[in-house]
Amino acid sequence: MKKLLIASVEETFLTTFNGCPEVIYFDNFNDMEEECVISSIGFNGTLEGTCALCLPDSSACTMVSRMMNQEVTEVSAEIIDGIGEMVNIILGGIKMKLQGTEFDFNISVPSCIKGSRMVILSDIKKTVTISVKYKFENILFVISLMYKVKAKVDGEAVKKLALERLRNLGMKK
Repeated sequence: MKKLLIASVEETFLTTFNGCPEVIYFDNFNDMEEECVISSIGFNGTLEGTCALCLPDSSACTMVSRMMNQEVTEVSAEIIDGIGEMVNIILGGIKMKLQGTEFDFNISVPSCIKGSRMVILSDIKKTVTISVKYKFENILFVISLMYKVKAKVDGEAVKKLALERLRNLGMKK
């Protein structure tokens, strides 16, 4: 799944900005100390979870300025919409790459918050969390994917079990 996430980020940036972001492989992310814009989008199906994009305010403004081809210097409705659209495109790219496989999901509407740092916390069993840090020119960001595979339900087995339980209760002959 990490390869799909990275490929989707790269394709999104190639299409949107005509360039590819560089993966950063170290933990010291000093520029993330400033306030951040965090946009997340949920998905549900055979895969369920959340995809989140976190950027310092300055990076969010730069990214959306480039998307709109006009300078935006403060976090505004345009920034929130633009960052929400980026996470939507990235998750949509993953969904497209999974077409024809057993994994499918529907994407919800992105939500956006402002904070000082994104830390994903999960104690849900069988949940996988992937976070990748990037730099693209003077834009820093972290993209995270938290997901789990839903157990497949055998409809016939469930029906048989229900009928058996009803019989045991004396409700069905």
